[in-house]
Amino acid sequence: MDILQGIAAKLQVPIIHFYEVLIYSDIERKKQLKDQIIMLCKQKKYKEIYNKVWNELKKEEYHPEFQQFLQWQYHVSAYVLKKIDYEYCILELKKLLNQQLTGIDVYQKLYIENAIANIYAENGYFKKGMELFEGILKQLEVLPENKEFDVKVRHNHAKTLYLDNQYEEALYQINKAIEISCRINSMALIGQLYYQKGECLEKLEYDGAEIEDAYEKACFFFDILEMHAYKETLIKKMKK
Repeated sequence: MDILQGIAAKLQVPIIHFYEVLIYSDIERKKQLKDQIIMLCKQKKYKEIYNKVWNELKKEEYHPEFQQFLQWQYHVSAYVLKKIDYEYCILELKKLLNQQLTGIDVYQKLYIENAIANIYAENGYFKKGMELFEGILKQLEVLPENKEFDVKVRHNHAKTLYLDNQYEEALYQINKAIEISCRINSMALIGQLYYQKGECLEKLEYDGAEIEDAYEKACFFFDILEMHAYKETLIKKMKK
């Protein structure tokens, strides 16, 4: 404290200036870390997420919103890496949702609900997953726009409906997600959506030209987005 006061006096700045610099730099560091983790999520690099978050959680206590974010990412990555089972993961994620926190990003709760819905669906609990997806979409109707997340939820919802043999409903969600993606000029999930559309059209025995058109569009987007694994899977499917 005495050293800081001495430096402040020498530079002729109030001592509060140094605290403001420290606070700002910490906020920036957390923002950068959060952005890194979100990017790793998109790349499905769960081992890196797990290590980063685990190291971060050992350091210090954080603002409740950031702490909740870290815990969410930690449990989901641990589940994907098979370090914990799906039941334990869901239990811990529900605990995060039950926290009585103020000043929290309104969407973070929905992101966690989306994660829970996905885990239910992956483990055969389609009804529970679909109920959560439907609840999220209803909440999105009354919140400020977050169309990219809306598309993501519809994509996940459609996957679950497809697995539950509800092809018409899945196709509806896919078409809605494609429409929103085009409106907001987002290609984030457009290839996967056209792939899903082709699968649904096949199950519903649509005309072969429509099915082929959906798959060709999926292939086109996988190509320009350099999603090579997706493209290879689709090409193998089309050759059958």
